[in-house]
Amino acid sequence: MSLSACQSPFEDYGASDILQRSVSEAISRELLDVEPEDGLVLTTQPPDEIAEALSNRIEILEAMGPKPAGPITQTAVGPNSVGQSQKQMVVDLESAIESALAHNINLKIAQLQPAINEQDVIVAEAAFDAVLLASGQASIVNQPQPVIQFADPTTGVIGGGDFEYDDNMLRTRQYQAQVGLSKQLITGGSLQATNTLWEFENTNLPVDERINPNPAYYSTIDFAWDQPLLRGFGEKVNTAQIRISRNIQRASVEDLRSQLQSTIVQTELAYWDLVNAWQTLSIQQWLIDVGVEVKDILERRRGFDVSDASYADGVATLQERRTSMIDVRNQLRQKSDTLKVLINNPEYPIQSDILLFPLDELNPTPIEYNLQDALFLAVANRPDIRQSLLTIDSRAAQELVAKNSVLPELDLNYQMTFYGLGEDFGDAYETVTNGTGINFIVGLAFQQPIGNRAAEAQYYQSRLNRASAILAYKNTILQAALEVKTQLRNVVYSYQLIGATRELRIAAAESLRALDVLQQTLESLTPTFLNLKYQKQSALASAQSQEYEALTGFYQSLAQLYQAMGITLSMNRIALEQAAPEIVTGGKTIGLNSQ
Repeated sequence: MSLSACQSPFEDYGASDILQRSVSEAISRELLDVEPEDGLVLTTQPPDEIAEALSNRIEILEAMGPKPAGPITQTAVGPNSVGQSQKQMVVDLESAIESALAHNINLKIAQLQPAINEQDVIVAEAAFDAVLLASGQASIVNQPQPVIQFADPTTGVIGGGDFEYDDNMLRTRQYQAQVGLSKQLITGGSLQATNTLWEFENTNLPVDERINPNPAYYSTIDFAWDQPLLRGFGEKVNTAQIRISRNIQRASVEDLRSQLQSTIVQTELAYWDLVNAWQTLSIQQWLIDVGVEVKDILERRRGFDVSDASYADGVATLQERRTSMIDVRNQLRQKSDTLKVLINNPEYPIQSDILLFPLDELNPTPIEYNLQDALFLAVANRPDIRQSLLTIDSRAAQELVAKNSVLPELDLNYQMTFYGLGEDFGDAYETVTNGTGINFIVGLAFQQPIGNRAAEAQYYQSRLNRASAILAYKNTILQAALEVKTQLRNVVYSYQLIGATRELRIAAAESLRALDVLQQTLESLTPTFLNLKYQKQSALASAQSQEYEALTGFYQSLAQLYQAMGITLSMNRIALEQAAPEIVTGGKTIGLNSQ
């Protein structure tokens, strides 16, 4: 992925609404001492002294040495692990990142956590939902009763007779139903309203006794209100758990954002490592090819002016290059597998023997930078800084609850009941509404532990926890500033190194070119001369390898700088939708739970 000339990442992205004010305060507080810079600084490279001095043949020198990796021949790649022809598949950086966002396993796991924590927010909010109450009961009593016998007032004789079991039975029927609503209030109190209906009938009364009405229908409407006046009172105290749960959910979103950035950066690093591995393969193949040419010359002149020892030295040098090729091929396949694991594309899974070939060209362009802008962007966008602010807010909520818990308990209780009675449920309801059968109960309850040591200790502990969170936040700011400065310095260094290694490669190419010219004029190619040619070839290959490392290192350090600043998603045109977590990239929406 090449950047446009002089492209700057330090633009106005717009801070998220989440904790925007806290972030602004953090920027002004923590970065106030940063010395302002005048404008943006452009990355530069050292002067092209060698290139300018050899400008008359610079095209020849650029064409010398190993060619950039392209369609590599099967000879260079070698057979696969089972000795068959190695299959290759091309991939570009943008498609690799898209595939990683769509299929990376760690990213799929990270995406689930915000949805999981969202349920905790709902659970905390549901504590204040109204609760429907309903119950019913039926009671049928057939209970034997002993009989009390009285003396005849005229004769003084107590009546006798046999005990009759069925005639001395208490028989009642009772049916009861209750329905109501209960609700926890954000002030800390609770409110409950219930309506109870029941029917009572006595079916075994003496002939000279009567209950009116029988059956009797009762109806009551009960209201109860419990409200703490000190401890447990207040909306902020009672909604603190919602606030904490919501902060945890937001922190998990920041975890997802961090995992997104990490996945993108790891994919970029692996991609450019693979680019460098292919270039190393091309360089090693070139060393073998030019080494074969020198070995052939030694072989043709063997017995004339080349001794067996000199010939053996030449063959050993060539064999050493072929031995190194085995390691280069192995490293190439490992780099390819590393990238395959990250992008987890079903078209070329890790278990396949397909070798990935990167298409992006190494064509770096300078960037403009400003340290103060970089630090401001890091504070406003880094997920770990946002999480630190959320932790401070949660600790503040816990401190508020602990401070309230220091207060004594003083609870108000109020109950009111309306009664109704009639021959049917209609009469029972009618008498409830006339307002004559009413009970009122009002009460206060006070409680305070002597010394109140537990609550005081918990309050002090919550203050210490909040102070610890603030210190952790400041340390996160410092670590972010260090990381931004380090990665920005690496970008500047890498870009300078590109120019320096290019100069080194041109100088090494000129040295080898001069030796090739000298070879055409020599009547005799001595072993010393041919050994020197081996050395010049290795020097050019080493210089070109260093240049490729500098080129890929520049792209890698740039990706790590964006991560340190927290703008990896913006620089890759990726937006995170928090409501329904999906990744939008390049105008396409990639769902993380897609198979």
